[in-house]
Amino acid sequence: MGTRSALNKAAKETMTGLVGLSNNIALVDQDNTWIQAPVCNFSNAIEVDAATLTLAYATHCARPVIQLQACVFTLPAIGVVGQTLWVINGAADGTLMTIVIDGSDKFLWDVAGAAGTDSKDLYNTALTAKKGDYIKLAYGAAAGWIISEMGGTWVDE
Repeated sequence: MGTRSALNKAAKETMTGLVGLSNNIALVDQDNTWIQAPVCNFSNAIEVDAATLTLAYATHCARPVIQLQACVFTLPAIGVVGQTLWVINGAADGTLMTIVIDGSDKFLWDVAGAAGTDSKDLYNTALTAKKGDYIKLAYGAAAGWIISEMGGTWVDE
C-alpha cells in the first residue's frame, strides 16, 4: 500500500469513528478517499436528540438543526418575514421527521405545489426517509411559511 493510500485509509478510519456531525460520506476515486460531512464540521449546527422540539428564532434561526432520532418539530406561531429555519435528518435511513405548523398558519404552497391549508403538517415519512433529507423554511407572511428548499421525499398531511 502506498503512502497516499495509507494516509487516506487512516483518515477514513479516524473520521468514520467520530460521532455527531461527522456521520460522513466517503467518496472513493481509485486510490483516493475524500470524507465529506453532511454539514460542515465547523458550522453552527445544532444537534437534537429528542422526540419533540419547538423551534425558536433566537436559538434555531439560520442554523442547521440536525435530528438524531425521530422528531416532531413545531414551528413558531409568530415569525419574522424572511427568517429561515433548516432541519436535516441526521439519523439513520427510515427515521421519521415531522414539521408541525401552528393551527392558524399554513405553508403558503404545500409540497404538492397547491395552495396551502391552515394547520396541515409536513412529513418526511419513515418509509422514504434517508439520512441527509432536509427542508428549509422561510416565514413568508402572517398567513404562514414558504418551503424554500427540500431534499428527499416529503408529503403533506
